[in-house]
Amino acid sequence: MSKFKKISAALLLLFVFTGCASNNVKSYRADLSTAHHLKGKGDIVLKKVTMENGDKNAIMCRLAGNIYLPRKMTYSEYIENAFQNTILLNENKEGASGKKRALSINLTKVEFDSLSGKWFIDGIITIDNKPSQEIKSVTKFGTAYVAYAACRNAADAFDEAVTDFIVKVIDRI
Repeated sequence: MSKFKKISAALLLLFVFTGCASNNVKSYRADLSTAHHLKGKGDIVLKKVTMENGDKNAIMCRLAGNIYLPRKMTYSEYIENAFQNTILLNENKEGASGKKRALSINLTKVEFDSLSGKWFIDGIITIDNKPSQEIKSVTKFGTAYVAYAACRNAADAFDEAVTDFIVKVIDRI
């Protein structure tokens, strides 16, 4: 067998056996350092997190496979759940203050760039019927040349990107 045929066969086998793979985002776990940002902000009542365009439960990564959110949640559901967990953790730590603040979030962008290693989460927030404010969040994560590794890094970094977005929202309250 010629050297060209051997190399071609090896490359074909490599392509067939590598295929595509999916990656799964971890369920969000609120932590005290994030909840600490709520101190002195009153009792936050999260009305709803919405996303008019592109609210899905998976995103393709480098044609290597999808990155899936847990329990087939959409981006808005995941971020709403994460925010509710943070609020609940703060209530358990601080107790109810009696001063209620209504918060609505409309996500305008949730995407990543696996080449530069960045998650982008943008949204428009409304607090107590005051004028809306735009929030832009960029979270850096490690990247890789190999698609599977880069996509795994993106999936692993999503909960941190959500935490960064939540902190930016809280800081505006």
